[in-house]
Amino acid sequence: ALNHYQHLVHLLRAELDAAPAAEISALAASLEQPASRPAIHRPSSGLPAHNLPHQFTPFVGREDLLALVHKRLCQDACRLLTLAGPGGVGKTRLAVEAARRQASAFASGVHFIDLAPLDDPNQLPAAVAASLELVLPPQARTLQEQQDALIHLLANRQALLILDNYEHLLPDVALVTRLLQETSRLHLLVTSRAPLNLRAEWIVDVDGLPVPPPDADTEALTGECFPALALFEQAAGRVKHDFSPSAQERLVAAHICRLVQGAPLALELAAARVRELPLEQIAAAIEQDLDFLSTAMADVPERHRSLRAVFDHSWQLLPPQQQAVFARLAVFRDPFTPEAAWQVAGASEDQLAELSLHALLRPLESGRFGLHPSLRQFAAEKLAAGPNTQAEIHRRHGAYYLAQLQQQGERLFSRDALPALAQLRQDVNNLRAAWNWAVASGELRSLVRAADGAYRFFNALGLVQEGRRAMTSALALVEEAPEESDARLFRARLLAKLARFLNLQGLYDQADAAAGEAVALLSAEPAAENLALAAAIGAEAWLQWGRAALHQGRYEESEGRLEEAQGLARLAGAPSLEAEIHLNLGTIYNFQNAFDAANAHDEAALELARACGDLYTEGLALNNMGSVADFRGDYDAAAKCFEEAMTVFDAVGYRRGSAAALSNLGAAESWRGKLDKALVCHQEALQAATEMGDIDGEAWALMALGAVHTHLGRLDEARTDLEAALALNGQDGTRT
Repeated sequence: ALNHYQHLVHLLRAELDAAPAAEISALAASLEQPASRPAIHRPSSGLPAHNLPHQFTPFVGREDLLALVHKRLCQDACRLLTLAGPGGVGKTRLAVEAARRQASAFASGVHFIDLAPLDDPNQLPAAVAASLELVLPPQARTLQEQQDALIHLLANRQALLILDNYEHLLPDVALVTRLLQETSRLHLLVTSRAPLNLRAEWIVDVDGLPVPPPDADTEALTGECFPALALFEQAAGRVKHDFSPSAQERLVAAHICRLVQGAPLALELAAARVRELPLEQIAAAIEQDLDFLSTAMADVPERHRSLRAVFDHSWQLLPPQQQAVFARLAVFRDPFTPEAAWQVAGASEDQLAELSLHALLRPLESGRFGLHPSLRQFAAEKLAAGPNTQAEIHRRHGAYYLAQLQQQGERLFSRDALPALAQLRQDVNNLRAAWNWAVASGELRSLVRAADGAYRFFNALGLVQEGRRAMTSALALVEEAPEESDARLFRARLLAKLARFLNLQGLYDQADAAAGEAVALLSAEPAAENLALAAAIGAEAWLQWGRAALHQGRYEESEGRLEEAQGLARLAGAPSLEAEIHLNLGTIYNFQNAFDAANAHDEAALELARACGDLYTEGLALNNMGSVADFRGDYDAAAKCFEEAMTVFDAVGYRRGSAAALSNLGAAESWRGKLDKALVCHQEALQAATEMGDIDGEAWALMALGAVHTHLGRLDEARTDLEAALALNGQDGTRT
């Protein structure tokens, strides 16, 4: 982006004998180099039309409700529509089907956000951003700033957001309120057990499917007349291929429909047992449970008791070993893989298939398995009531996902980055839960081992503020465990990671303090067995200390710190870290127009990165080498470097880096006189930055377009571009 600023300065002087406005100069001064802003994004040609969960079974009934939802969503006055009703009545399925039928009406797509795994309403902005494949800027530190950034990203989108399972976030409706007030074309479809109680809210009550009355004529008992019966027979037919009820059996099926009040989840659970039990026995068991529950749970609404009765019936029919497995699966916060189920809950693939056959689990297209929130709550109650198993299962869950955090984190800079990132996205809430469990349980060593992976995980998903909090919570454990033999090393390692997050957020004073403390902790001679580890931690601490000084303009001090880091990285045998240090040294020299020295460091970084397979750092080195060539006036070499950088960034899914290299390529093409190609590069970079929510990227792309339009003599367009760039100034929470 500095290329664009220099290009703008040159053009303004050459064409207009003018200087850039003070605001643009300030924007240039605040720019962070790519090496200091790692974040990985999934490559995409644009927003998907929708991310609706795949459904394996046909939608049954409710055409009247679908028509009503369609009508409401077509009304400009209805921008918040809540499907309200108890658990298990099919609110989510109704919302997904309605959205699927109406997806073409929303130019910016339909986006499904499952809120059930969220522990805190403060996680909502990041969850919404993730569903649109956006990343909130690292500088958005407070909840207010995160909401501001999200609203900026969504302001001009014509999209439908499905906020599923909102009830446990109530009464917090702050983000919903702001989305309605500060965007104009966004529609919200919410599913919740209770309304949000906002003035702008339109409510559709969702009950069970229509059931046959007790006096219904046998000939009238058809699925066409009664959707509850149709769903029951459809579900029964999936588990028993020759299910063809007689007239008497259809009467019993109708009775089951009435017992569960047409609740789809209860109907599927009851129907799943027709392979083993006659319908009369299924109905009798549900009735017996209902009679018991009406006494034992007299203060619970009848509909909840009917659902609980079916849960209890399904539970009682499981063998003891299957009961134990099902209860253990409650520990998962997201859909889980068969491997995770085996490692954590001891569930074999055969047991998962059996639970799925009985409708207690839902197999997903990805090969994972999911639990309905109501069934997860039921399973959690059974796990808590078990004999001393809950703590052990949480321990196994935490240990498994902390190990995954480290393993997948190591892949994020390699050629395996895209599948690793996809897996981390799917496991985000399990990973959060594992980290929180380790903090609550005092598992300090587990947290320290996972710290590298945690940094890459939180950074890759744009959860920089959450990553900062995670490191702070782990540091608190060190204070509580002074007797720990490696407490000094642990604290230094966590402080170095904390400094990384603080540097990303532009909190350079705090980063300087954290990294400086880590360096001080490592001043004592380490034990022989910890020599390499202490060197690696020291290298990272000195690196972050140097980076903080760099961004405060203290170049000489920064250079000294980075040279200390370089020596320790070599001692530790950490080529990726050494390459990162070279990049920062190159940045210092680049800022001071010492291009030969800058290029030497960038080339050293490139060689190290390629040798150890660190594609992310390889892309940064190529991009920085292109910038040096550009400043030197070797625009052919610059263009070649930027094109190579884009290829490498695409391989690891680093969309922000690819967009920056594309924009830099546009600047090089401008200097080569290929203004039409430059214009296309900057327009594509602007589109990519807008889709990602990269506010700095938008501003720099607009500045670059302004420079090209100035060169082409299109001064009105140039003014529009530059005014738009200035309007973005301050929207990432770092500038005013």
